[in-house]
Amino acid sequence: MPSQALIDWQGRLCGRLDELEAIHQSATGAGRGRRWGTAQLNGQLFVALIGQFQEFARGLHDESLDWLRTQGPLASVLADNAAVDRQLDKGNPHPGSLGNDFAKIGLRLSEEINKRRWGKRRLHRLDRAVKLRNGVAHGDESGFVKAAAGPVADRALPTLASYRTHRAAVDHLAGDMDEVVAAHLSALIGTGLPW
Repeated sequence: MPSQALIDWQGRLCGRLDELEAIHQSATGAGRGRRWGTAQLNGQLFVALIGQFQEFARGLHDESLDWLRTQGPLASVLADNAAVDRQLDKGNPHPGSLGNDFAKIGLRLSEEINKRRWGKRRLHRLDRAVKLRNGVAHGDESGFVKAAAGPVADRALPTLASYRTHRAAVDHLAGDMDEVVAAHLSALIGTGLPW
């Protein structure tokens, strides 16, 4: 069974992204062929993607801490400490901030995600999407350069095709995170899965 955070991601949060994609299609048409003058609109899709994913990640972290608080006084203290100075409350959900926040409950998130099929690529694409998001949101050309560096398959560009590739990676990453966090919490407390 998935967490409430994943259910929310797959429903409400992805629904918001679907709405933006429908607006994009309405503005640019559904036919084949290259669209000109859509870089700004495509960039905003990345801004929305990262915003919605950040809400998912915060929700998953909150749900984990809430569950820990029901598992006794020591687990409750761990949860309370893990809530202090949470990076997801003040910065982007890049692999480093996710790793730092989930490390407070003893989970090496990137390490566990990297063990999964395509995990490393999904984290890398999240990182590139965050860089592009920052370039768009802050008007920072260096963000575009960082997002477009590296192997062609991993580049985040302000195109609809690149957005869709990165959205798919982030979508799968949400499912991976849900499973990894549940397994960790179960092992940490020695009980069944938390959700």
